[in-house]
Amino acid sequence: MTGTTRAVLALGLVLLLAACAGRLPELDRVPSRAFAEAETTGLGRAAAGLGRPQADHSGFHLLGNPRTAFAVQLGLAAAAERSLDLQYYTWHDDTAGWLLFHAVHQAAERGVRVRLLLDDLHTVGLDRALLRLDAHPSIEVRLFNPFPNRYMRLVDLVLDFHGSNRRMHNKSFTADSAVSIAGGRNIGDAYAGLAAEGAFADLDILAVGPIVEAVAGQFDAYWNSVHAYPAASIIRPWLRPTPAYLAGRFARTLESDAAAAYLASLDAAILADPLGALALEWAPARLIVDPPAKIDGVAGIGPDLVIPALLVAMGVPVQRLDIVSAYLVISRPWIDTFAQWVDQGVELRILTNSLAGIDVPIAHAGHLARRRPLLLAGVEVWEMKAHGADPHFGERAPGPPGSGGTLHAKAAAIDGRRLFVGSLNLDQRSAWLNTEMGIVIESPVLAQGLHRFFDERLTEHAYRVVMGEESRLSWIETTPEGEIHHDREPGAGLLRWLGAGIAAILPIHWLL
Repeated sequence: MTGTTRAVLALGLVLLLAACAGRLPELDRVPSRAFAEAETTGLGRAAAGLGRPQADHSGFHLLGNPRTAFAVQLGLAAAAERSLDLQYYTWHDDTAGWLLFHAVHQAAERGVRVRLLLDDLHTVGLDRALLRLDAHPSIEVRLFNPFPNRYMRLVDLVLDFHGSNRRMHNKSFTADSAVSIAGGRNIGDAYAGLAAEGAFADLDILAVGPIVEAVAGQFDAYWNSVHAYPAASIIRPWLRPTPAYLAGRFARTLESDAAAAYLASLDAAILADPLGALALEWAPARLIVDPPAKIDGVAGIGPDLVIPALLVAMGVPVQRLDIVSAYLVISRPWIDTFAQWVDQGVELRILTNSLAGIDVPIAHAGHLARRRPLLLAGVEVWEMKAHGADPHFGERAPGPPGSGGTLHAKAAAIDGRRLFVGSLNLDQRSAWLNTEMGIVIESPVLAQGLHRFFDERLTEHAYRVVMGEESRLSWIETTPEGEIHHDREPGAGLLRWLGAGIAAILPIHWLL
């Protein structure tokens, strides 16, 4: 092939891509807001009657067990009388996804206003479901930062690589403006304790009280932003779903053996009365959240970005800082800051995924490049075992056998005083590309609970990474028979190790 031929083919490819390039429609959105006067609903009255000790205190319950977390969502959907506001990065086309679609649809059938806001990256395969849900008079679906080319998303990724990589990673669920759930879980079998393989160890938090207004307010900001498009303005399926489409999918889901067995395993008391079945810890709290404009870039946002705001809300550690981050790609300035804190006497421990356990191996590449500097800074680094038991953060109750093979939680505790639970990891995507949110709670009880997990249970679930002579790494595994020292990434096959190692030397850390 001659140089001229290659040039012509390259030009033809560029022109073809340009011809395929889609454009998002210009439209006027009808704004809407969360309902006020939450106390006029059953959930609002129940929340108000829980005995808040002080006006500025909110009530919290950590949702570490995946089945408990999903039962709370189903219970709140069933109890809602006025509104459901759901905001998620990923909603899977699987049993758990359709069980929650069904619960939301049932609420809408009762006249509950449902607003469903999904990031568009992982909606592949859901277009027909979203279109039919959006057609319900009580349901409105919007897509955040949608792809103009529904069936050729690769074209959008090529033509607008930076824009397409900026995603809404927030997760929130608010019922009747009275109860909210926030944290790290998406919607799907892997997050709900339903998946036999590929399950996630994750953490959400149930909240009532003043913090709910803040969670509802951030939902409104994203819902009414210029980046949220009504589903009907974006989705143009080749085969339009009939009105019976949802009924058929609901019936097949509910009649399946997997769904029947799963629903029977959920706590009936939580399904019937989530607020009455769960004990709450009361404390002042603060929501931190990226503005939707972060999708356009971070210039001019400054201290309003979630990570600077988190540092202000959490404060500087004096004695100890424990961090759980599913993905760990820390910048050099943060490693230097950690080193300063350690030099000042702070015990700093981080739990992340092992190479064998992580669900996206390329995301581990940035950690590989920074692991030794972290250890040299005096930080304790722990990596969660693959296929281990779900640690159920904040709970002692055992989960289903074999659950929790991959860490997905994002949390931190500082000096036994404050706990953070949210959607952001300590990586470059959370810092610069994705929008994120979380709650900082002024609760010694909750903060010390995470500290105790590190003190008492971490060795059950993770390897401690240490560095010896000539900077050689070793993974220490604690077993009933004693310690086992691994001199290679434990459990990781050669291809996974090579892939992550090659990615670690490529200039892609800003994407990880």
